[in-house]
Amino acid sequence: MTENIIDFLKRHDLKDLIALGVITGDKHLLTGESVGNLIKLMKNENVDRLTYGDDWFLDAKGSFVNRFNNCTNETPVGPASANKEIFVNANRHLNIFYEKFNRKIIPQPTRGFVADKLPGRTSDLKMAGEMKDVINTLPLNRKGRYWASCVLPQIVCGDRFNRLGRFLKLVGVPSRFIKGEYDNGEIIFAVDYSLRESALDWPEAKFIRRETTDLTIMLKNENGTHLVFVEAKMYDYVLPEEIRRQLDNQKPVFKAIQARNNLAASDLTHVALLYSVNDKLKKIISGPNEKLIGWSDILNLYKDLSGQYFYEMLKIAVSNPQLVTTEETYKLRKSKELGRKYF
Repeated sequence: MTENIIDFLKRHDLKDLIALGVITGDKHLLTGESVGNLIKLMKNENVDRLTYGDDWFLDAKGSFVNRFNNCTNETPVGPASANKEIFVNANRHLNIFYEKFNRKIIPQPTRGFVADKLPGRTSDLKMAGEMKDVINTLPLNRKGRYWASCVLPQIVCGDRFNRLGRFLKLVGVPSRFIKGEYDNGEIIFAVDYSLRESALDWPEAKFIRRETTDLTIMLKNENGTHLVFVEAKMYDYVLPEEIRRQLDNQKPVFKAIQARNNLAASDLTHVALLYSVNDKLKKIISGPNEKLIGWSDILNLYKDLSGQYFYEMLKIAVSNPQLVTTEETYKLRKSKELGRKYF
């Protein structure tokens, strides 16, 4: 089994790794002295190889590559004294415990936020294929708005919305609203939608917050009206309680539309579209008519678009989790924004 070294280290407590001789010294480093003990731990857990993209790997059979120190060719693991080459210049990328105790906060020059210290490079990304050269020229956009407002519509819409039915079925929209295509008079498809700023003559809208949904779809036919709200996140770290609060803040928007149009509570499908999905998120996003999906679900649903620009761009995004903001960086940034410690 091959595993990302960051995921491997996350599965272990720091105290245990120190006791095993994997993490050493006051700075909690991976060193040449660590290698033998790390390989023993790998074998005990049936991990054949630890990797970090294309820049670094350690094989349980005894070889490594460390491009952070220009060791670009596969090299045999040697005696402990010689193994220092394995981790030279690599700790700040691979070692989450080193990052935790030695992080330097670097303010961005214009806004004063804490800059993301992302492990690894943001160029030469996995699955980039023919896009590799252009992404090295203009690095991949990490803004969530780009993925929600540009990439997602390009994938799920199609001509006369002939691809939209697949997405609606995935998120649980009632079958009576799912069609092969939609006439202009049957659908509203809006990104970054604010009811308060749009319904200027609705008294109901004046009392709701300036809350926006990344994607709002209204379907209307002889069977009635159904709305879909999509809150999408790409590379920003997601705190479960914050995504829950964001969905709850959007519900008054539906209630205003509901009251104005005599809709039922079941006429809303509320979707959270996230980079990754876990059990905690599944428990938190589990209300009536709520759906939690991942960006990889979109890729799996639209495989027939393989080779098309926006599909390939999403494939690159999903294949490079090192671009995701860490929890620590997220909280540091929020602390800076709020002017207080955010924990």
